[in-house]
Amino acid sequence: MAGLKYLDLMVTISMQKHRILILFPLLFICMTFSVSGWGGAIHAVINEAAAQNVPEEMSAWRAYAPLLAEHGADPDFWKRDDPAEPVRHFIDLEHYGTPPFEIPRNLSPLKNGARREGEAPWAIMDTMERLTEAMREKDWYQAARIAAAIGHYVGDTHQPLHCTVNYDGYQTGNAGIHLRWEVQMPRRIGSAATVTSPEPAVYITNLWNCVNGWIMEAWPLCANILQADNEARWASRNNVESQYYFFQLWEKSQDVFLRQISWAAADLSSVWYTAWVDAGRPEIPPPPRQISSASIHVGRAARSPKEENRKGAIAVLAVIGAAGLIIIISSVFKQRRQNTPPAK
Repeated sequence: MAGLKYLDLMVTISMQKHRILILFPLLFICMTFSVSGWGGAIHAVINEAAAQNVPEEMSAWRAYAPLLAEHGADPDFWKRDDPAEPVRHFIDLEHYGTPPFEIPRNLSPLKNGARREGEAPWAIMDTMERLTEAMREKDWYQAARIAAAIGHYVGDTHQPLHCTVNYDGYQTGNAGIHLRWEVQMPRRIGSAATVTSPEPAVYITNLWNCVNGWIMEAWPLCANILQADNEARWASRNNVESQYYFFQLWEKSQDVFLRQISWAAADLSSVWYTAWVDAGRPEIPPPPRQISSASIHVGRAARSPKEENRKGAIAVLAVIGAAGLIIIISSVFKQRRQNTPPAK
């Protein structure tokens, strides 16, 4: 995965009726950089669990789980080249009044680029349309790419700190909490976390209402995270780099952390299932061996191997044709020279 390596990631899934138990070592990032979302490993876990959680009638989709997990963090890397990408990962609810917030369904276009208060709900709606169309067209290469991306966006809407202006705690004296809570904390605890997996996937009749519901439920949990940070800082004498600080932060907020991961996987499996049903329940073939990590939003979408082969064949034929034409023209000129009398 571009720029991101996992030392280890083991997801053991055991299905028991409608519940799945996921055990994984929370091992994250081997290089230091600023990230958004849950961090690469958690996005992988969410995508993996969601793929395993689809209904039995969509069971062929479960084979896509490793591929969807591998590319779960891709959208974070697209931010480097696409200035419109970062806003797809969050929404600042405070821009929409006071609770209960009212987010307009229609997003009016902006003249000067991306919306500063975030576009996460609209990004999910747009990506969902593209996923449904790819499945309807039986383009499973693109479907896998788009599904991995929407998995990232759905995961981010379940991260409470992606739903508030105070995303990094600067307004409340909790500066730096974003990275500490979503990446450093699970990495520092260094032990396997047990996540009770999502409820069974269901067909979503109104995706916009569902997306808003996820965000509205996540937003109040910001207060729990900030309070946990305050208590952990006090207990560790404000040493936010200490192991004791992260142990305290985990003890006081693990319920929020694990609950949101579980709900993200549940809701994501419902999103994928809904796209498949709306596409007409097409037969799902085995997954491609690999897919592109390039952005699904910038430029032409990466072509599938079949398309690449077709383009390659056309290019080869074009070269052969051009070479043949050159040979014919050369032959004609040679014959003309032979039939032309020598100059006096």
